[in-house]
Amino acid sequence: AYDAAIYLLDAVLEEYPQRVVAHLNIADAYWGNGERVKAKKHYAKYIRLMNDQNKDISKIPQHVYDRMESIPSFTDDRDGQQYAIVQIGEQTWMAENLNYETGESCCYHIEEFNCDKYGRLYDWKTAQNACPVGWHLPSTNEWDNLMRTVGGKRKHYSEKYGDGFWSWDNAGKILKSKSSWMDYEDRSGNGTDNYGFSALPGGFSDGEHFADVGSSGGWWTATVNNADKGFGQGRDMAYNNDNVRESMYYKYDELSVRCVLD
Repeated sequence: AYDAAIYLLDAVLEEYPQRVVAHLNIADAYWGNGERVKAKKHYAKYIRLMNDQNKDISKIPQHVYDRMESIPSFTDDRDGQQYAIVQIGEQTWMAENLNYETGESCCYHIEEFNCDKYGRLYDWKTAQNACPVGWHLPSTNEWDNLMRTVGGKRKHYSEKYGDGFWSWDNAGKILKSKSSWMDYEDRSGNGTDNYGFSALPGGFSDGEHFADVGSSGGWWTATVNNADKGFGQGRDMAYNNDNVRESMYYKYDELSVRCVLD
Protein backbone atom coordinates (compact mmCIF):
# COMPACT_ATOMS: atom_id res chain seq x y z
CA ALA A 1 0.00 0.00 0.00
CA TYR A 2 2.66 2.46 -1.10
CA ASP A 3 0.32 5.36 -1.88
CA ALA A 4 -1.34 5.17 1.53
CA ALA A 5 2.03 4.88 3.27
CA ILE A 6 3.37 7.93 1.43
CA TYR A 7 0.27 9.97 2.28
CA LEU A 8 0.45 9.12 6.00
CA LEU A 9 4.21 9.43 6.39
CA ASP A 10 4.25 12.73 4.53
CA ALA A 11 1.74 14.09 7.04
CA VAL A 12 3.85 12.81 9.94
CA LEU A 13 7.02 14.41 8.58
CA GLU A 14 5.28 17.73 7.98
CA GLU A 15 4.65 17.89 11.75
CA TYR A 16 7.80 16.06 12.89
CA PRO A 17 10.52 16.51 10.24
CA GLN A 18 13.23 15.07 12.49
CA ARG A 19 11.60 11.65 12.89
CA VAL A 20 14.52 9.54 11.70
CA VAL A 21 12.88 6.22 10.84
CA ALA A 22 9.94 7.96 9.15
CA HIS A 23 12.37 9.13 6.47
CA LEU A 24 13.55 5.55 5.94
CA ASN A 25 9.95 4.30 5.78
CA ILE A 26 8.79 6.91 3.28
CA ALA A 27 11.92 6.39 1.18
CA ASP A 28 11.15 2.66 0.96
CA ALA A 29 7.56 3.48 0.00
CA TYR A 30 8.65 5.91 -2.72
CA TRP A 31 11.09 3.32 -4.05
CA GLY A 32 8.38 0.69 -4.17
CA ASN A 33 6.16 3.18 -5.98
CA GLY A 34 8.81 3.74 -8.64
CA GLU A 35 9.67 7.28 -7.47
CA ARG A 36 13.39 6.87 -7.08
CA VAL A 37 14.32 10.57 -7.00
CA LYS A 38 12.07 11.18 -4.00
CA ALA A 39 13.32 7.98 -2.37
CA LYS A 40 16.92 9.10 -2.66
CA LYS A 41 16.12 12.46 -1.08
CA HIS A 42 14.65 10.78 2.01
CA TYR A 43 17.38 8.16 2.21
CA ALA A 44 19.93 11.00 2.30
CA LYS A 45 17.92 12.78 5.02
CA TYR A 46 17.69 9.55 7.00
CA ILE A 47 21.48 9.06 6.93
CA ARG A 48 22.07 12.72 7.84
CA LEU A 49 19.71 12.53 10.82
CA MET A 50 21.26 9.25 11.98
CA ASN A 51 24.60 11.05 12.14
CA ASP A 52 23.27 14.31 13.60
CA GLN A 53 21.42 12.50 16.39
CA ASN A 54 24.38 10.21 17.17
CA LYS A 55 22.47 7.06 16.27
CA ASP A 56 24.20 3.76 15.60
CA ILE A 57 24.94 4.11 11.86
CA SER A 58 25.86 0.43 11.64
CA LYS A 59 22.10 -0.20 11.75
CA ILE A 60 21.52 1.64 8.46
CA PRO A 61 20.30 -1.07 6.03
CA GLN A 62 22.65 -1.82 3.15
CA HIS A 63 19.87 -1.31 0.62
CA VAL A 64 19.85 2.40 1.51
CA TYR A 65 23.43 2.83 0.24
CA ASP A 66 22.85 0.57 -2.76
CA ARG A 67 19.77 2.47 -3.90
CA MET A 68 21.38 5.87 -3.42
CA GLU A 69 24.38 4.88 -5.53
CA SER A 70 22.12 3.64 -8.33
CA ILE A 71 20.74 7.14 -9.04
CA PRO A 72 22.98 9.67 -10.86
CA SER A 73 23.41 12.84 -8.84
CA PHE A 74 25.23 16.14 -8.53
CA THR A 75 26.49 17.77 -5.32
CA ASP A 76 26.30 21.57 -5.05
CA ASP A 77 29.63 22.67 -3.58
CA ARG A 78 28.06 25.86 -2.21
CA ASP A 79 26.03 24.10 0.50
CA GLY A 80 26.68 20.37 0.04
CA GLN A 81 23.16 19.57 -1.14
CA GLN A 82 22.82 16.67 -3.52
CA TYR A 83 20.42 16.63 -6.48
CA ALA A 84 19.34 13.69 -8.59
CA ILE A 85 19.93 14.33 -12.29
CA VAL A 86 18.40 12.87 -15.43
CA GLN A 87 19.30 12.91 -19.12
CA ILE A 88 16.33 13.51 -21.40
CA GLY A 89 17.27 13.53 -25.05
CA GLU A 90 20.44 15.61 -25.42
CA GLN A 91 19.85 17.61 -22.24
CA THR A 92 20.77 16.83 -18.65
CA TRP A 93 18.39 18.29 -16.05
CA MET A 94 18.27 18.33 -12.29
CA ALA A 95 15.47 15.96 -11.37
CA GLU A 96 14.57 18.11 -8.35
CA ASN A 97 13.73 21.76 -7.78
CA LEU A 98 16.67 23.88 -6.64
CA ASN A 99 16.91 24.45 -2.88
CA TYR A 100 19.84 26.88 -2.65
CA GLU A 101 19.25 29.81 -0.30
CA THR A 102 20.26 33.05 -2.00
CA GLY A 103 18.89 36.50 -2.80
CA GLU A 104 15.12 36.87 -2.92
CA SER A 105 14.20 33.24 -2.28
CA CYS A 106 12.05 31.57 0.33
CA CYS A 107 10.30 28.41 1.43
CA TYR A 108 6.57 28.14 0.78
CA HIS A 109 4.83 29.68 3.81
CA ILE A 110 8.36 30.19 5.25
CA GLU A 111 8.35 26.56 6.43
CA GLU A 112 11.54 24.53 6.06
CA PHE A 113 9.56 21.35 5.42
CA ASN A 114 8.31 22.81 2.15
CA CYS A 115 11.85 23.61 1.03
CA ASP A 116 12.89 20.03 1.75
CA LYS A 117 9.97 18.73 -0.31
CA TYR A 118 9.52 21.28 -3.11
CA GLY A 119 12.72 23.36 -3.16
CA ARG A 120 12.81 27.13 -2.76
CA LEU A 121 10.82 29.80 -4.60
CA TYR A 122 12.81 32.55 -6.37
CA ASP A 123 12.01 35.89 -7.96
CA TRP A 124 13.09 36.27 -11.59
CA LYS A 125 16.28 38.27 -10.93
CA THR A 126 17.51 35.86 -8.25
CA ALA A 127 16.67 32.85 -10.42
CA GLN A 128 19.03 34.06 -13.16
CA ASN A 129 22.10 33.33 -11.04
CA ALA A 130 20.79 30.71 -8.61
CA CYS A 131 22.10 27.61 -10.39
CA PRO A 132 25.55 26.25 -9.42
CA VAL A 133 28.65 26.49 -11.61
CA GLY A 134 28.32 24.24 -14.65
CA TRP A 135 24.53 24.58 -14.65
CA HIS A 136 22.18 27.35 -15.73
CA LEU A 137 18.57 28.49 -15.74
CA PRO A 138 17.04 27.10 -18.94
CA SER A 139 15.83 29.38 -21.72
CA THR A 140 12.40 29.03 -23.30
CA ASN A 141 14.10 27.23 -26.21
CA GLU A 142 15.58 24.65 -23.84
CA TRP A 143 12.18 24.08 -22.22
CA ASP A 144 10.69 23.71 -25.71
CA ASN A 145 13.32 21.10 -26.58
CA LEU A 146 12.33 19.19 -23.46
CA MET A 147 8.65 19.38 -24.46
CA ARG A 148 9.36 18.03 -27.94
CA THR A 149 11.61 15.25 -26.61
CA VAL A 150 8.87 13.87 -24.34
CA GLY A 151 6.29 14.07 -27.13
CA GLY A 152 4.41 17.27 -26.21
CA LYS A 153 2.34 18.96 -28.93
CA ARG A 154 2.29 22.77 -28.94
CA LYS A 155 -1.20 24.21 -29.33
CA HIS A 156 -2.85 27.63 -29.12
CA TYR A 157 -5.92 28.06 -26.92
CA SER A 158 -7.15 31.53 -27.87
CA GLU A 159 -10.73 30.48 -28.60
CA LYS A 160 -11.27 28.69 -25.30
CA TYR A 161 -9.59 31.16 -22.97
CA GLY A 162 -10.11 34.53 -24.68
CA ASP A 163 -6.73 36.27 -24.53
CA GLY A 164 -4.91 33.16 -25.71
CA PHE A 165 -1.84 31.24 -24.67
CA TRP A 166 0.32 28.39 -25.87
CA SER A 167 0.40 25.01 -24.18
CA TRP A 168 2.22 21.72 -24.74
CA ASP A 169 -0.43 19.01 -24.68
CA ASN A 170 0.29 15.85 -22.65
CA ALA A 171 3.81 16.98 -21.62
CA GLY A 172 2.65 17.72 -18.07
CA LYS A 173 1.24 14.23 -17.59
CA ILE A 174 4.57 12.76 -18.71
CA LEU A 175 6.77 15.07 -16.59
CA LYS A 176 4.76 15.29 -13.34
CA SER A 177 5.70 13.06 -10.42
CA LYS A 178 3.62 10.00 -9.60
CA SER A 179 2.46 11.45 -6.27
CA SER A 180 1.94 14.76 -4.41
CA TRP A 181 -0.48 16.29 -6.96
CA MET A 182 -4.09 16.84 -5.83
CA ASP A 183 -6.94 14.71 -7.13
CA TYR A 184 -9.76 16.24 -9.17
CA GLU A 185 -13.16 15.00 -10.29
CA ASP A 186 -12.82 11.23 -10.62
CA ARG A 187 -9.09 11.01 -11.34
CA SER A 188 -5.68 11.77 -9.90
CA GLY A 189 -3.73 14.87 -10.82
CA ASN A 190 -0.47 12.91 -10.67
CA GLY A 191 1.67 12.20 -13.69
CA THR A 192 3.38 9.14 -15.09
CA ASP A 193 6.92 10.54 -14.71
CA ASN A 194 8.09 8.53 -17.73
CA TYR A 195 11.51 10.21 -17.90
CA GLY A 196 12.27 10.75 -14.20
CA PHE A 197 11.84 14.55 -14.35
CA SER A 198 9.56 14.35 -11.28
CA ALA A 199 7.91 17.78 -11.54
CA LEU A 200 6.34 18.80 -8.21
CA PRO A 201 3.54 21.28 -7.36
CA GLY A 202 5.64 23.75 -5.36
CA GLY A 203 3.12 26.60 -5.59
CA PHE A 204 3.78 30.31 -6.08
CA SER A 205 4.32 33.55 -4.20
CA ASP A 206 3.96 37.23 -5.08
CA GLY A 207 6.47 38.15 -2.39
CA GLU A 208 3.81 38.43 0.30
CA HIS A 209 1.18 35.74 -0.27
CA PHE A 210 1.49 32.05 -1.14
CA ALA A 211 -0.83 29.91 -3.23
CA ASP A 212 -1.38 26.56 -4.92
CA VAL A 213 1.16 24.24 -3.30
CA GLY A 214 0.00 20.69 -4.05
CA SER A 215 -2.06 21.81 -7.03
CA SER A 216 0.28 23.80 -9.32
CA GLY A 217 3.93 24.40 -10.00
CA GLY A 218 5.70 27.13 -11.95
CA TRP A 219 9.30 27.32 -13.18
CA TRP A 220 11.26 30.35 -14.37
CA THR A 221 13.02 30.50 -17.70
CA ALA A 222 15.95 32.80 -18.45
CA THR A 223 13.88 34.65 -21.06
CA VAL A 224 12.14 38.03 -20.61
CA ASN A 225 8.89 39.07 -22.24
CA ASN A 226 9.94 41.26 -25.17
CA ALA A 227 6.61 43.10 -25.14
CA ASP A 228 6.88 44.10 -21.47
CA LYS A 229 10.23 43.92 -19.67
CA GLY A 230 8.47 43.81 -16.30
CA PHE A 231 7.53 40.20 -16.97
CA GLY A 232 9.62 37.04 -17.20
CA GLN A 233 8.61 33.92 -19.07
CA GLY A 234 7.87 30.71 -17.23
CA ARG A 235 6.35 27.29 -17.57
CA ASP A 236 3.64 25.89 -15.33
CA MET A 237 1.73 22.67 -14.69
CA ALA A 238 -1.51 22.08 -12.79
CA TYR A 239 -3.27 19.15 -11.14
CA ASN A 240 -6.37 19.45 -13.33
CA ASN A 241 -4.81 19.08 -16.78
CA ASP A 242 -2.07 17.18 -18.58
CA ASN A 243 -0.34 20.14 -20.23
CA VAL A 244 2.65 22.42 -19.73
CA ARG A 245 1.61 26.02 -20.23
CA GLU A 246 3.78 28.90 -21.48
CA SER A 247 3.14 31.70 -18.98
CA MET A 248 4.17 35.24 -18.06
CA TYR A 249 4.84 36.33 -14.49
CA TYR A 250 5.79 39.60 -12.85
CA LYS A 251 9.51 39.53 -12.12
CA TYR A 252 8.79 39.96 -8.40
CA ASP A 253 6.75 36.75 -8.38
CA GLU A 254 8.47 33.72 -6.87
CA LEU A 255 8.56 30.39 -8.72
CA SER A 256 10.54 27.18 -8.62
CA VAL A 257 13.82 26.69 -10.48
CA ARG A 258 15.12 23.70 -12.44
CA CYS A 259 18.72 23.84 -13.62
CA VAL A 260 20.06 22.34 -16.85
CA LEU A 261 23.65 21.30 -17.49
CA ASP A 262 25.81 23.72 -19.53
